[in-house]
Amino acid sequence: GYLIFVSSRSENFIPRIEKRFDRPFGFVGGNGCFGYCDGEMKWRSYFDSEDLKSIINYAKVSYYPMLFILNSRDHPLILAKSGVRKIDAFIYKAYMAFQGVYREESIFSDQLFFSSIAKGEAYKLMIFVGYTRKRKLLAKKLAEEVNAKYDSVEAHWLNEFVEITPKGCTKADGLSKLLDYLGMNSDNIVVVGDGGNDVPMFER
Repeated sequence: GYLIFVSSRSENFIPRIEKRFDRPFGFVGGNGCFGYCDGEMKWRSYFDSEDLKSIINYAKVSYYPMLFILNSRDHPLILAKSGVRKIDAFIYKAYMAFQGVYREESIFSDQLFFSSIAKGEAYKLMIFVGYTRKRKLLAKKLAEEVNAKYDSVEAHWLNEFVEITPKGCTKADGLSKLLDYLGMNSDNIVVVGDGGNDVPMFER
């Protein structure tokens, strides 16, 4: 069978898989924002820069989140530094240190964060709203409000996080698009997943 990795991870994981996995494979990353097969990138989808800046400002003013984490073509994880408490930055760095092979390079830099948005090559934003039950419910509310206010994005609630991608970029959409490139029928696909952002694949 043909194996397709469908992930929220960045393009940096493709060489890692190629090194360990000695057979053809497909990779849908950034929750459907890009797709790779037959040794080449088939598509990439990016945010509208002005909409993304507007979403960030809205979340800052209305919800005071703890972290903004941006994925871009050149950098897998860029964190906005302003407004981040030292304890939150420490907890995040400790969490990443224990990710093993799943760890990705993260950079705290306002300049890089906003220049990547301006460049037009940002494809996923994660907003860490907070740990407590109350903050998790606020994250759910933020996701609902972003979906209601902005037609150009998809927002998904993942407990502490709100995960935002360009419209049409879900794991289900990305998998369907890659199957078209491969000439495969979805009737022949078995899906395995363990997270909330995998649900659209099961529903599809």
